[in-house]
Amino acid sequence: MRVAIATCLKPPEPDPDEQVMLDALRAAGMDAAMLAWDDPAADPAAFDVCVIRSTWNYVLHLEQFRSWLQRAAEVTRLQNPLDIVLGNLHKEYLLELGVPSVPTALFRRGEPARLAELGWQEEGVVIKPAVSAGSYRTERFEGGGGQEFLDELLGYGDVLVQPFLGGEEIAVVNIDGECTHAIQKRPRFDGEDEVVSDALPVPDELERIARRALPPGLLYARADFLRKKNGPWLISELELVEPSLFFLQYPPALTRWADAISRTRNV
Repeated sequence: MRVAIATCLKPPEPDPDEQVMLDALRAAGMDAAMLAWDDPAADPAAFDVCVIRSTWNYVLHLEQFRSWLQRAAEVTRLQNPLDIVLGNLHKEYLLELGVPSVPTALFRRGEPARLAELGWQEEGVVIKPAVSAGSYRTERFEGGGGQEFLDELLGYGDVLVQPFLGGEEIAVVNIDGECTHAIQKRPRFDGEDEVVSDALPVPDELERIARRALPPGLLYARADFLRKKNGPWLISELELVEPSLFFLQYPPALTRWADAISRTRNV
């Protein structure tokens, strides 16, 4: 079975898991290779399965990426499934999760928006494009700032605003229907490197919330949680397209991931 790991021609940052993913698939008897979604010469039809991983420049080429996803889904098995991926590209999904989540205001491109009306100025706000990856153009503002940045982003696309909670941030990774491990993270903003802990056991409360939020049929997913000190855990993002999965921190999840892909040969 041939498996493509979808990337892009010039990733904005290296994927630490790239080589171990290729190694795991090959060790399981599969023919694995990288496939750049934005390479016109790369053909997803040459593969039985195409797993989306480091396609992190799509935020700059959204409509082209959507078209590529649809073409790929017609000629190979796309993971995660097409409908799931398309629904997760725009972070509007945060308004409809139905589980405890960080308060979120969505502003549409070009419409008037006033941060002061949200009432979050005292604790600070996080402003980010509604389509973003790797903390692209995600910024934190305190002391009533951020209006100029919000206005700028609204000139290009839809924008999300959330209160800055501070406190703790934990990412829960789910592989093939099982919450395998958690990672404590430092809040990351545009231009910063990601700083993470070693793997942690998944807290029971976070696993319950993640399972309620996640749709069925996923190869991989990541639920990011925030909370104020001693406050309740809230989902800040539900990553179903191309999240880092921290396989280096927890290799058993990598084995489960490769095994799940291998089983698709019998589907």
